[in-house]
Amino acid sequence: MSYFMNRVNVDTYKEMLGDYDNSWVVNKLSEFISDGAKVLELGMGTGLDLDLLSKKYEVIGSDNSPIFINDYNIKNKGGKAILLDAINVDIKDSFDCIYSNKVLQHLTKDQFLKSLINQAKCLNVNGIIYLTLWNGEYREELYFDDSLRFTYYTENDIKDMVVDNFDIIHINRYTESDAMDSLLVVLKIKNKI
Repeated sequence: MSYFMNRVNVDTYKEMLGDYDNSWVVNKLSEFISDGAKVLELGMGTGLDLDLLSKKYEVIGSDNSPIFINDYNIKNKGGKAILLDAINVDIKDSFDCIYSNKVLQHLTKDQFLKSLINQAKCLNVNGIIYLTLWNGEYREELYFDDSLRFTYYTENDIKDMVVDNFDIIHINRYTESDAMDSLLVVLKIKNKI
């Protein structure tokens, strides 16, 4: 998806976020990992969650948009933000947690599954994948001349997709904009991939 490769789109997105506060998603992570854990954020966007995560964890932020990465690293001298594709997750490091907040929804179903498998390869023993998605009957919607995808999943879709490779540690619906419009999912690898 190329939407966030455009400066105007990135700036519009930043304005849209305004005073957006989703800190409870970050705070809930402490139920699953310890303070000081090593975390990779996939799709950090503006870095709002990255800044919150860095208060408790050793964190590296990543995004596929060089605009987000450059903006964050300029604003935060010495910031730990790297260019990384969320599908291939081609990084030599390993983590206790890979965190993504409404990021993997921009992938097709096949890309989503590939991302999960590649994330699993980057996890330490007992590591987790912690992610949020839009909740809804499975569908893919394309916007802005097909440059931005939104994919919706139900709890059952997730269960069916991950059953072979992951244990579901936690899954529940929550409200972000509309009643029960979102999913919080925590996965653990069944066997090292």
